[in-house]
Amino acid sequence: MANSPDTKVLSHIAIRRAIGGLGLILPFGLLIYGIVADAEQPSISHFYYTQAGDILVGCLVAIGVFLLTYLGYPESPDWPSFLPGDRRTSVIAGFGAIGVALFPTAPIDVRSLCEGADGLIDQCAQFGGAFPPIPDILTGWAADTTALHRGAAILFFVPLAYFCLVLFPIGPRGKPERSGELWTYYLCGAIILVCLIVLWRLLGREDADSGTAVFWFEAIAVWAFSVAWLVNGEVLAKLPGFRLSR
Repeated sequence: MANSPDTKVLSHIAIRRAIGGLGLILPFGLLIYGIVADAEQPSISHFYYTQAGDILVGCLVAIGVFLLTYLGYPESPDWPSFLPGDRRTSVIAGFGAIGVALFPTAPIDVRSLCEGADGLIDQCAQFGGAFPPIPDILTGWAADTTALHRGAAILFFVPLAYFCLVLFPIGPRGKPERSGELWTYYLCGAIILVCLIVLWRLLGREDADSGTAVFWFEAIAVWAFSVAWLVNGEVLAKLPGFRLSR
């Protein structure tokens, strides 16, 4: 009975809702903390160095674990072998989410730390004068993990956009159908990709202060994927125009 199809379907729906729910509350939680504690940050990643860092790491690791355990729909016999299905895509995204949590970006004041602290001169020189090594909360490593952080973010967001644009619209039907659900997936996937392009350009402007723009585009991308997963988890099943797959 525990392995019946209905039980498996309910389990998959619960995982989708958990992923969507965590994605929905994470930016809100960080935003509220930033306002209340007067500790607003230029990006979601920089909350790692605040008292909300545990919330950030905890949510990302939880999302990653749920993605790693998500099986999704089985691939149909005519599914192209070169395209990853639900299982492979969710595993990639899961490792990406955990990687974002394990490998933090550099704090915003690292250049002033290098320039103003004599005890860090040797460490700054070791990393090209960019910043001193900051110990990671979980691993205790002290190294520049910004590149790993951004690489993990790509592994996280790109598969989630692929879920929205390819896998969710197909679902168990084998081909897309016109419905409010379908167009919601396409819209969410497009929003994620647009946000990634904008973030790429903003993060590449090292000589410019983007304020909180990075935070908001990251938040919008997270909210977009969370909406798609909540729709797929049938949380929004009662909205007019939706024809949800079973």
